[in-house]
Amino acid sequence: MSPQHWKAVLPFVQAFAEGKTLQQKLLTGEWKTLTDPYFSGNPKTYRIKPITIKSRRYLWKNDAGFFTISIINNPATEQLKWLQDWEYFVKWIDEDWVEHELPTTAETVK
Repeated sequence: MSPQHWKAVLPFVQAFAEGKTLQQKLLTGEWKTLTDPYFSGNPKTYRIKPITIKSRRYLWKNDAGFFTISIINNPATEQLKWLQDWEYFVKWIDEDWVEHELPTTAETVK
């Protein structure tokens, strides 16, 4: 393999050495988690596994009567109970928690 190949995969090698989880994009478009990467594929097919968060939107009304949509991203039971008991809480907008991937690139992981 060329020095250019190794230069392109070097951030992934470093991330793997630091214990981060790597993934490689399959021909199907799905991401496969790598347990023993060889780094022989196209560098553009690798990524550091993104962090995922769960969020849920809700509607609340302030003292002036204005409605606001807000988001909560902590499904901790005690926080949900507090929110639902809050005098300004109106209703949940989302039925369930929505999972979001936060993109992680080799450049942002250091």
